[in-house]
Amino acid sequence: MLKRAVFVAAAAAFLVIRPASACSPVPDYVVPTNFELVQLATAIVVAHPISETSPKDAASSVRFHVDTVIKGNPPTEFETSGRVGKTTPSLPDVLNRPNAEAFAGACNRYTFSLDKPYVVFLKKDADGDFYLTGYPFTRNAEDYFGPASFWMRTINTYLDIQKRFGPMDQLAEMERLRDRTPQAPASAERDALAEDIANHLRSRSPYKPTGYLIATYEALERGETPRYALRPASADAEKSDAQALTALFFGGDMLRPTDTREQQIQFVLDSLINEPHPDAAPLFERLLADPKVSPRNFGAVLRFLSSTRQPARILNLIETRGLAMLPLLPPREMAMLADTMMSAMDGEGFDKGTTLYLADPDAKARWPEMALRLHLLIESNFGRSHVRPMHEDEKVALRPSDYRARPEVTKLLAAAFDEEVEAWAIAELANEARRIAYENDLEKAYPSTLPDPAELPMRALVLAYGDKRDAAMQKAFCQGGVRRELLMKVLGEEGGGLDQQFFERVLVMPKLTDNDRELIVDAIAAALATARHEEQLNGGDHWLGESSSWLELLQLAIRNEKPKDAKPFACPVR
Repeated sequence: MLKRAVFVAAAAAFLVIRPASACSPVPDYVVPTNFELVQLATAIVVAHPISETSPKDAASSVRFHVDTVIKGNPPTEFETSGRVGKTTPSLPDVLNRPNAEAFAGACNRYTFSLDKPYVVFLKKDADGDFYLTGYPFTRNAEDYFGPASFWMRTINTYLDIQKRFGPMDQLAEMERLRDRTPQAPASAERDALAEDIANHLRSRSPYKPTGYLIATYEALERGETPRYALRPASADAEKSDAQALTALFFGGDMLRPTDTREQQIQFVLDSLINEPHPDAAPLFERLLADPKVSPRNFGAVLRFLSSTRQPARILNLIETRGLAMLPLLPPREMAMLADTMMSAMDGEGFDKGTTLYLADPDAKARWPEMALRLHLLIESNFGRSHVRPMHEDEKVALRPSDYRARPEVTKLLAAAFDEEVEAWAIAELANEARRIAYENDLEKAYPSTLPDPAELPMRALVLAYGDKRDAAMQKAFCQGGVRRELLMKVLGEEGGGLDQQFFERVLVMPKLTDNDRELIVDAIAAALATARHEEQLNGGDHWLGESSSWLELLQLAIRNEKPKDAKPFACPVR
């Protein structure tokens, strides 16, 4: 049976598109301006496709031959994800809209024609290979219309500015170019270039110079309009027909309104964190020096320290200030700050086994217990679905020799799909002698106050994943009596949305008693209450979308109706 979905928020938008990748920009993704696209590219070339490769175990890729080098030192040939086929033409006289394929699939152009050249922006990876830059919704692979085409002239203009001026002086030169543009004869190209320059000057971008971002932050902090008024967040949204239809059918506006001043301030801080800006340290030290620093700004400081690789200081701040701050916050803000603390200690390499805190021996030794506290805090206030999985080094440090000695750790390990805990739980529940002894003792105890030794392994089992787990749950249900009661209770308290399939199969079991149906109804009602609680914490828009399906299942159970197409378990004859 399937287990609840586990979602992990990405740390940044993809920068390199490789085979089998997909467009998944984070909510604060900023579309690089054309000026920044030129700046960020390791190489810019005019190239034409020469072949397509379609391996069975990966997405297809296209091999290009370089005809002309505009920037950098690329190889004479390179390969990038894509396919050869019928193409959608680029628009030759616009700058503010990429090829239509930039709004589909991987949000980058991916179809090319063998008989046409293209202007391609490349990035160089750690292995020295060149790939198409993967910034979603950008002009990184447009049709080539000749050296005198509008797009080529714009690229060369921006390259010249970047070669001749430093970062802050580039902005001043772009401003001078903007002011000179209206003096040119009226034309669509003149207006398009002026718009493109204005878009760059107003971009809320992490790629801007540190001085620009700090000046923008301080102007907003004073309540002033920055010299270059920030462009709205809608400039970074997908602007495709498909997105418009999504907004129409599911609600929401494709073009979001202009951010509030507070949101603009936060975005500038995010920009100083999401790209290297070590010279911004004095600003973050000033934020930290405020004895009444807001939770959001405190989190921003931790993230900045993470970007500058200071795990020991992050941990010290969590211990001395962060823990005292958390209990004073509403549940949602508490969970968000706790998650920020964990993300800051993880750093950017958490998914590659290079978590930041591992680089500091003291932080490595102390962090796992602190991570446990934050895990439990998020779970108790915001639900387990929002707790990030435990890292392997955390598992090693926290794993008890006796799983019953630290039940909170045992459950977290189970929720992280730890195979050792799952095996322990299955073995414990398979101990028939212990089960029979408990049930015999229970008959003698009145009132029934004996703790069930099977409860912790049952919780670990429900939190686990896989066919072995499913088989053990079915066995527990088929055992009936006390074991069935315990399973229903734990499923109601610990089960996830995809455990609904288990309940559907239970509801069609033959020979269910009235007590069985009552247990099932209570369990589904408990799961529904948990889902609704998480919806409320999320402002009524729970991203797992579980409550409606739990409600439908509860209504079936109350009416004693059988779900369609569900098949009962095959319990052995007893």
